[in-house]
Amino acid sequence: MLIRINIILSMSINLLNEQQRQNRQKIRSLFVLKGIVGARLAEELRVSPSTICLTISGHLKNPKMRKAIAKALGKKVKELWPKEVKEKL
Repeated sequence: MLIRINIILSMSINLLNEQQRQNRQKIRSLFVLKGIVGARLAEELRVSPSTICLTISGHLKNPKMRKAIAKALGKKVKELWPKEVKEKL
C-alpha cells in the first residue's frame, strides 16, 4: 500500500515538473520571438536577472513579477502559467 502511494506521488511530481518544463520552454520561446533579453528586462524592472529566471522557471511565484513578464510578452499571466492560476481560483 505504501509503495503504491509513493509511486502515485512520484508520478504526480513528475507531471508537475513536466508542466513547469513546458511552461518554461514556452516562455523562453516567446522571449526569443519578441527579441527580449532577460537581463535587459531585469534592468527595466529593476530586479536581478536571477529573479527573471526564477519566475520563468516557476520557482518564484511573485504575482507582480509574473504580470510584468506577461505584459512584456504581450500575454496574460494565465496563458504563461495556466496550472498555477487555475489552482488559485
